Amino acid sequence: MIFDRVHRIGPKGNRRTRPIVAKFHRYNDRETLIQDDLKIDTQTMIFDRVHRIGPKGNRRTRPIVAKFHRYNDRETVRQKSFDTEIKAEMTKRNIGVGVQWPQQIREARKALYPLAKEAESRKDKTRMVGNKLYINNELRHKYVNENVINISQ
Repeated sequence: MIFDRVHRIGPKGNRRTRPIVAKFHRYNDRETLIQDDLKIDTQTMIFDRVHRIGPKGNRRTRPIVAKFHRYNDRETVRQKSFDTEIKAEMTKRNIGVGVQWPQQIREARKALYPLAKEAESRKDKTRMVGNKLYINNELRHKYVNENVINISQ
């Protein structure tokens, strides 16, 4: 799971990422993302890995990748991030929570995104599942071998 645009908490120079995502330690009485922002108890959550990705630099905050030991914990966090009140607060603070997709799926979704937006502008219901785009619950486009295939009705 990826947590995007999460700024460092705690004393300057502290490089520990795990406390930012889950509340294992509390630095300077500041909030942590899962426990305080998403309002999920992290007492029983186990993380295999938590780290930032990308090159260090002053340009932007690097995303945090968290590998949950249990799939249900990941899904709890993901679903809670869609809650209306929580989503509004995270949007206001410019924080993103999402699933980390493989490169092939990211390329497919990038190619299908303009088609989805075009359909949404026509007030059609769209849904992307992996490398497929459904419009009004019908499979319309598929991304295969770096090409978008239009599936006729």
